[in-house]
Amino acid sequence: MELKQIQYFTEVVKHGSFSKAAEHLHLSQPNISKMVKSLEEELNTKLLIRTTRKFELTDTKKVLYQCGQQIAQSVQHFYQGFDDIAKTTSYNKN
Repeated sequence: MELKQIQYFTEVVKHGSFSKAAEHLHLSQPNISKMVKSLEEELNTKLLIRTTRKFELTDTKKVLYQCGQQIAQSVQHFYQGFDDIAKTTSYNKN
């Protein structure tokens, strides 16, 4: 399981559609669909119940969405902390 797979999955759920998630991530909708499908194949389970106009999370896969949100927050906190340190630390290039 890759971080990008989880990120794309959580964006789809958050935005309520593959196309809106793709727009938000500045990617094509087929790329998002492929990534979510590969995650489903890797986990050997359906994460989303797809219908013609919408999708629903399967009951047990809501946990993946919640964990995905926590992972995204952790990554964001890491980069924020990293940026804060970089701004306050001066490195002598000589």
